[in-house]
Amino acid sequence: FGGTNRHIVAGGATRQQSVYAGLQAAAKIDPTTAFVAIHDAARPLLPPDLLDRMFAQIDDRLAGVVPALPLADSLATIDAQQMIDANLDRAPMRALQTPQLFWRSLITELHQRFADDQRFTDDCGLALAAGHKVATVLGSQQLLKLTQPDDYAMLQRFCDATTAPTIAARQNMPDIRIGNGFDVHKFADIAGPIMLAGIQVDSDRAMLAHSDGDVGLHALCDAVFGALADGDIGHHFPPSDPQWQAADSALFLKFAMQRVRARNATVMNLDLTIICETPKIGPLRDQMRARIAAITELPVERIAVKATTSEKLGFTGRGEGIAAQATAS
Repeated sequence: FGGTNRHIVAGGATRQQSVYAGLQAAAKIDPTTAFVAIHDAARPLLPPDLLDRMFAQIDDRLAGVVPALPLADSLATIDAQQMIDANLDRAPMRALQTPQLFWRSLITELHQRFADDQRFTDDCGLALAAGHKVATVLGSQQLLKLTQPDDYAMLQRFCDATTAPTIAARQNMPDIRIGNGFDVHKFADIAGPIMLAGIQVDSDRAMLAHSDGDVGLHALCDAVFGALADGDIGHHFPPSDPQWQAADSALFLKFAMQRVRARNATVMNLDLTIICETPKIGPLRDQMRARIAAITELPVERIAVKATTSEKLGFTGRGEGIAAQATAS
């Protein structure tokens, strides 16, 4: 039951006094509230549907509605020597639980009327003593009341049995991860071709880069590294290291895939978007997808290559370079 409108109120020496203190505080906080549900904190496992069923039952003919359970054990009265005096018919008997739902103004007035009579063990007793009608709904075995030390162990067993399937399901769930990658390279003042998404593409200008300048594969590498939380391409292949000068970026992506397999993981999908004015990606799309599939050893059906422009805006719009962004899952 969510919400942040919570207030802590000092209780009294008895349950009845504590409830009355809470009712007085509730009247000051919001005197327009029609109903109040009074619940024992010793019953921590409140089924979410119980209050809905209680609200569906209450009307102006009733003082309130309480949850009740049929009794499974036999009942008897005993004498002063703890000897059984007589058996009782358990058929009409019910064990009353909380929360107990009442019209707020009525139950507040009843607590005020019976303030000096501390014989009541629940709020239903006040309503019955005043001649009001109280209805019942089926309670729940989940509403175990923590009264004796052994009750906590029983509650713990119930919680373990209830949550174990959920915990097991969570433990058996696949660890699904998603990584994002982004890369940019500037055009050089020398003639191409360029490498883009693993293939050689005709271009009037080459890419200015330490390696082969393949923005598509670089973005894919960072997406894969991101899904693994395993650094980035600059961490694994620093541009300050001369051995990567003019290196084939396919080596970088193959390395990233090796890192995936070393963790017994599987790449489910690679999605690459290339942002540029030139070259035109559409005629090259299938060739790029096939090359990426070959590098990664993935089915081509798991490879997406898309293209867009920046509508003549920014460095890509001015034709100064190419950008790429990628997602790996």
